[in-house]
Formats: sequence, structure tokens, C-alpha cells
Amino acid sequence: MARAGNRPEESGAQAGTGTVETAVLRAATRALGSQTMACLNAYLAANPDQLAHASAVFLEKLGRLWQLEEVESAEVFQELTARVELSHQLFARGIRARKGEGYRSTKLP
Repeated sequence: MARAGNRPEESGAQAGTGTVETAVLRAATRALGSQTMACLNAYLAANPDQLAHASAVFLEKLGRLWQLEEVESAEVFQELTARVELSHQLFARGIRARKGEGYRSTKLP
């Protein structure tokens, strides 16, 4: 999987030249950030319909960003599965996720 900054067009003499691909990636990242704020605003406004819509758009934008970053579907599935399994393990041990604890969060980054 090629991550931003590790692609051939982003290394060596072309680094920082503002390739079209880099601009598209930055735009997708900004769009995802904006949609994150839309989700938060809908939640804070206690508007479930708006939150459902904003969340669906967020997932579409996240999928686009993963596509641009060449993240494989299998990697996403593996990460989500690991987080669900961790959640089950913590629940079975009576542990609830709290900030600052010494175990990995099941929240998505």
C-alpha cells in the first residue's frame, strides 16, 4: 500500500512541487474534515436525521480518501475486526473504555 509521502512522485526532485495528486489528496482530506464537523454539529444540535445524513456522507468521503491513499479493503476489514474483537475482550473482562487507560481504544482514528 502506498501512503502519502511514500509515492515515487512525492519523493526526490518532485517532493513539494504540488502535484495534481497531492492537491486532490489535500482536497479530499479537507472535505473529510469538514464533514466531520458537520457530524459533530448535528450531534450537538441533537438532530438525528441530520446526523444520519452527515454520517453517510462522511463514510463516502472516508472511502474516497482510502481509495486515493490506496488503502486495501482487506486492511480496513482487518482493522475493524481487530477493534470489534478487542471490544468483546474488554467487555468480557468488565472493562469499559476510558481516556488515559493503558489499553487500545476501539474507536476509529
